[in-house]
Amino acid sequence: MNILELHPTIPRQRRQIEMFLQTNGLRYDDVDYYAAIVDESSDEMIAGGGLKGSVIKCVAVADGHKGEAVANVIVSHLIAKANAEGCQCVKLYTKPDNRQLFESLSFRLIAESPNAILMETGVGGIEKYSEELRVKSEE
Repeated sequence: MNILELHPTIPRQRRQIEMFLQTNGLRYDDVDYYAAIVDESSDEMIAGGGLKGSVIKCVAVADGHKGEAVANVIVSHLIAKANAEGCQCVKLYTKPDNRQLFESLSFRLIAESPNAILMETGVGGIEKYSEELRVKSEE
């Protein structure tokens, strides 16, 4: 599977991302980087996900390709991209229904509401950040 980079700053590519997300029940949120897997026989996007700093956003898989592990490929690629850019702890917002998928990819739950959950993976994370804040407040 080849991963292609789509550029959200290029109007035609941004529309392509927006249409893919809309088809999959999501809306576009600001990202700096968007990775996509495209079906070579049809040129249709089958999976995609974006990155804004250390936050993964806009992850979707086309209905006909769920269960094929393409979400794993996209998310792993985005984690590697964030790590290469110096982000040791990667976060994501997702629907509660996706919790098991992301836990299988080593994400930990940080916070949850009925409509969304916040998860993280990597070194440090919210616990380390909380400790740093505690130490600074004691100084």
